[in-house]
Amino acid sequence: MRHVIGALSDDEVRCVQGKIGAEALIVVLDVPLSALPQDVGQIPTDCLTGENAIGLGVAYLSRDAGGLDAEARGCVSEAVAATPSVVGLGEQPENPLETIIGTITMQLCLSDEEAAALAPGGESELPPPSALRCIAEQLGGTEAMLMALEEGLEDPGAIFDVMLAAFTCEPGQSSEGAAAG
Repeated sequence: MRHVIGALSDDEVRCVQGKIGAEALIVVLDVPLSALPQDVGQIPTDCLTGENAIGLGVAYLSRDAGGLDAEARGCVSEAVAATPSVVGLGEQPENPLETIIGTITMQLCLSDEEAAALAPGGESELPPPSALRCIAEQLGGTEAMLMALEEGLEDPGAIFDVMLAAFTCEPGQSSEGAAAG
């Protein structure tokens, strides 16, 4: 956790200390993030710059997923930076589809196992990342899938295309496996 706190400015540390207390801050500093109980060490993000809040959010996600590799952390960081509401940071966008697309984008950064570890009770409302990747492949790529979802608000046919692709995709299967099966 020290590497996360070490990135904070003196003003940010003073603000955090003022909100959670010196003793709690010491506990947070001295315990590895992976060892913190879920209810301990929640740093008030309103004390942090956007970049540091995102870094902390990604650190908590990594902990909850059992540890993300550098590539997954970088990908998740980009997704969260584009749509901070996916981890509860910042204002909720007026169009809730922005958060949904941000969540899907973040989900695509993860393995099926990591996504299941992050889902409450291991059950996600989204298909596993492998199934989302299969859908994206069938629709011409991730951007095409996200665009179809966005267009689906005004054109139900676009959502129908996504649903058709989804029927042929199973978790852990690529689109080649779906086409062969």
